[in-house]
Amino acid sequence: MLRKIKFIILIGCYTIVFQSFGQQKIFEVQPDFSYANISKYLYVFEDSTKKMDLKDILAIDDNKLKNIKTDDPTYGFRKSNFWIKITLKNTQNTHQNLFLEFDYPLFDKTDIYSQDAQGNWINTQKTIGDKVPFQDRTIFYRNAIFNINLAPQENRVYFLKIDTESSIQFPTYLYTSKDLSKHISKTEILFGMFYGILLIMGIYNLVLYFAIQNRSYLYYFVYIFFYGLAQASLNGHSFQHLWPNSLWWANAVVPIGLTSGSVGAILFMISFLNTEKYL
Repeated sequence: MLRKIKFIILIGCYTIVFQSFGQQKIFEVQPDFSYANISKYLYVFEDSTKKMDLKDILAIDDNKLKNIKTDDPTYGFRKSNFWIKITLKNTQNTHQNLFLEFDYPLFDKTDIYSQDAQGNWINTQKTIGDKVPFQDRTIFYRNAIFNINLAPQENRVYFLKIDTESSIQFPTYLYTSKDLSKHISKTEILFGMFYGILLIMGIYNLVLYFAIQNRSYLYYFVYIFFYGLAQASLNGHSFQHLWPNSLWWANAVVPIGLTSGSVGAILFMISFLNTEKYL
């Protein structure tokens, strides 16, 4: 009899342990919450067919969704759609208005799904990406940001779909409204300083070219101009401020800028080192 009791207790312990391992992690919004990297709370399914919709994803066993193990998830270039599941719990007795950000601006299309009051899964906000006019965004910012509203003590599941032909990387952050404003202010000031330095260097070398007529300065200007253009596009600022409605150019400008900048750098080195004479 004693052996049977021990066996039942042992089976019960194993069951509890395996159930705890099988449970998906939930990010809890605590009373002192301000912002956090929530990438390790994401569960990902890669759709290599690019034909699955939300109903297909909901029918998949949770075990097929892989938990992210890093704060900076990167998958390189894939011809797939990525479906991301995140569960958020509001531990407070007050309504929480939060913002979820993908810190990568080059996604073609990004959508977020959640259940409405009737339990139906719906696309809760407009599609965000560089294949959608920038003016359609609710929040005027270079990265994809979605508004998250949690009722007191609410436990809510979200699914996000990433459809893109660019590199797949999605470090994911959750902010309060106050901390999102601080984050945007600080980063935009730093980017402004960076672009300002590039602009000064470019204008300085262009002026020197017209004054001295040395082609090295012109080539260096070409390098700086296209390098800055590529960087602004990689950071999402050119699509945000320069051509918010030009969807084809928003995707083509990165390879064009990088290639043209490299050509300018090579021509500058050839001219500056005078390889025609010394080589």
